[in-house]
Amino acid sequence: MTTFDTGAGTETVLVTGGTGFIGSHLARRLVDDGHEVVAFDAAPDATLLERLGVAGTVEIRRGDVTDLAALARTVREQGVTRVVHLAALLSEDVRTDELAATRVNALGANHVLEAARLLPDRIDRVVVASSETVYGPGSAYDGPVPEDALLSPDSPYAAAKRHAECLSRRYREDHGVPAVALRPTGVFGPFRRSFTAFSDLFERPAVCEPVRVEGGGTAVSWLSVRDAADAFRRAALAPASDLERGVYNVRGEVATVAEAAETVRGVIPDAEVAVTDDADHDWSAQRLALERTRSDLGYEVEYGLEELTREYVDAVRRDAGLDPVD
Repeated sequence: MTTFDTGAGTETVLVTGGTGFIGSHLARRLVDDGHEVVAFDAAPDATLLERLGVAGTVEIRRGDVTDLAALARTVREQGVTRVVHLAALLSEDVRTDELAATRVNALGANHVLEAARLLPDRIDRVVVASSETVYGPGSAYDGPVPEDALLSPDSPYAAAKRHAECLSRRYREDHGVPAVALRPTGVFGPFRRSFTAFSDLFERPAVCEPVRVEGGGTAVSWLSVRDAADAFRRAALAPASDLERGVYNVRGEVATVAEAAETVRGVIPDAEVAVTDDADHDWSAQRLALERTRSDLGYEVEYGLEELTREYVDAVRRDAGLDPVD
């Protein structure tokens, strides 16, 4: 990873959803940088933190972002100076329980920002996780999508993320809360506990199983969880003078599903991967412009599709008791 000098000393960073997929990788990066991390999670599971070697270093607090009092109390008691808000119920959870999803995804963001407003002498930065879904269908865009493009959230999940962005702007402009929002695309990597599209493309060949995937012409941002964590780390720790704008895109290397399948075959030469072109998906915008994120955060895609594939495959193989690929 590229070094990143914030100019700041040791920070105490509260990560909501901190034992989750991105949260655990972010925790490791922050610990490696010498910072203190508090993982605030409604259902803490330290398995991934243990895999990453930081379970004994991260302070894990059971807590729900829908409970403002518990959130504020944790900030005070732990001496938190920066907050990264990752806790969310994802699209499949929204379909299962719309009411719970609204509480977590909309009210949760409001509580994080309100806690920062109530404790202005403590919190130096709040980073809110939004999503590329706020842009709506990718077919609406001909080229790279900048942050000031017309937004068209078309699902309850996307609407909640857009709501969180609006709250972030209002708290920043009306109350002086130092808040920014990041719009990452879908995140890939091993050991994610929730469903993600195309995970079988990596995981089945890794253990010598055939796989068939649809939508070969679908363009996807293959954002490594490591790069996603790096983006949130940078946003949390960057000097205030570097973050003059309130929202930033985050993506990985963009390639079609067919191109990703070819990359898997290159990493695992005997992989049995079949791709069809008869079910291309009109995903939300994937070709996000990165000029603003590069300029203000110094973010670059470090784990391209091949690097992501190799790391993903080797991790799955190690877990299955197999040797890494050559």
